[in-house]
Amino acid sequence: MFSVLLLSSCQTNTAPETSAAPEEAALPPASSPPDSTTLQLQELLALYPLLTLPIKVSSQDLEDGTPAASTQPMHGRLIPARLLPLFGEYVAANGEEVFAVGKIPLPNHRLALLTRVPGEYFSSRIRLFVLTDSTGRISADLEVAETFGDAGDAYVRTSLVESVPGGLSVTIQQQTCHPLDEELTDIACVDSVLAYQLRDQLIRVYRKKAPSS
Repeated sequence: MFSVLLLSSCQTNTAPETSAAPEEAALPPASSPPDSTTLQLQELLALYPLLTLPIKVSSQDLEDGTPAASTQPMHGRLIPARLLPLFGEYVAANGEEVFAVGKIPLPNHRLALLTRVPGEYFSSRIRLFVLTDSTGRISADLEVAETFGDAGDAYVRTSLVESVPGGLSVTIQQQTCHPLDEELTDIACVDSVLAYQLRDQLIRVYRKKAPSS
């Protein structure tokens, strides 16, 4: 009888086993907010409208400075001065205005940005910048349009930008004029053609027509 009671007592006073506490579910790490440079790049790219190719690039209709010039497709949208450092050494504004003309999607997460930058007397140059949108860096650039005239000297560059497999084709027509006398009654002009192709990260000349009078 004693042994039975002792056994019963031991069974009664033994603490029940407790199950292990459930592990807490791991929370996914919070994503880091974009830094200021990334936000500025997003703001800059939002200024560029999407372009449909082919497109002719010229700054000739902008040189008169009339209100009608601001309605031209090549006029572009004014880029705030605080965003210009994103272009690095490629844009030297020196207090002049810079305009976002348009963007062209390219393979391998890149963009071609047509940008109007300062020329001799006003923002008469249009450059094509190749931007890698994952890094925000410019890998190539090409002047595709310019208009200049002073005392008989004139320089006009226009371009036709077209799509080709894997990149872009840029055909540049250029006219340069110089006076042959002081009265500016005799002016000589020469025309030339340069054709470029953008593939991968490089812009190369693939066709060139010598100047002809």
